Amino acid sequence: MRRFLCVILVMFVSTAVSLAARAIVPIEDSAYRLNFYNGHFYFDAVVEGIPVKDILLESAIPGLLIGEDLFEKSFNHFGLENLEKQEGKKIVLHNNSYEIEYIHPMTLNINDGVFSGKVFVLKGYDKLALPVQYFAYKNSSKPYLKIDIAGKVMEFINDEEWDKTTYRQFELERIKGFPIVSTEFTVESSGKTGVIPNSRYILDFGNGSLVFLMKWNKEVDLMLNNSGIEAFEAKNRDGQIISEAIMADTCIVCGRLFENQPIGVTDRMKPLQAFSGLIGLKFFTVPVVFDFERGKFYVRK
Repeated sequence: MRRFLCVILVMFVSTAVSLAARAIVPIEDSAYRLNFYNGHFYFDAVVEGIPVKDILLESAIPGLLIGEDLFEKSFNHFGLENLEKQEGKKIVLHNNSYEIEYIHPMTLNINDGVFSGKVFVLKGYDKLALPVQYFAYKNSSKPYLKIDIAGKVMEFINDEEWDKTTYRQFELERIKGFPIVSTEFTVESSGKTGVIPNSRYILDFGNGSLVFLMKWNKEVDLMLNNSGIEAFEAKNRDGQIISEAIMADTCIVCGRLFENQPIGVTDRMKPLQAFSGLIGLKFFTVPVVFDFERGKFYVRK
């Protein structure tokens, strides 16, 4: 029965983010209204003076991703002829592989925010995806980036606009271009308990799950072997095996308790074995605050 429930729950994990109803709040240039569809969050903004709809909110990408056609149509003043052509390089996003045409460091104004990092121009991609770890306010007056998934708003704030005592604090790094948080992970399943002491997780707004563990990671492998917790095959809607999953009676990550959740276990991302796993959208049901300058990640208690 647990095996059946595991398969069913993982099938729907990408669309299982619960969004609480909130009153609409005024939106300033330092804030961005988030829209949720197709399992992801998007927002509209003015990029370098050009209105752009449906910018994808991301974090587990190494830079800003933009389709070649969109780049030529809207940002041709940068000039593709000035960029270095890439040969044979690809990037995988949401299970799709795209050929990288160009990579170039750029600074782009997005409303009152500024992206500063590498821009990847992709062949066959039709969107613009923004990594939050390279996104900051235009000056030092609002040093924090607050993302409230339930309230559907992302905004830059200052010290007077939030109360740090109502948040838990965690160490935050940027490794291989990804935002990495250090935290303890505890899972209970069928009377067995597994603990991974303070280890590193990629914060991934493009992943609809709660937590995905990396089977190649030594700490994850040790936890599974020592605890005896069993992982079952997880299938998609077409019946294809996509990973394994633990049916967690309880799970604690970044100090937050979750109950009756599937925890993914994958062996498909060996290059990321230095990290214990990914923390996905289902975690972000409370507001979080990023302080990339000081290396801090805050989670509402």
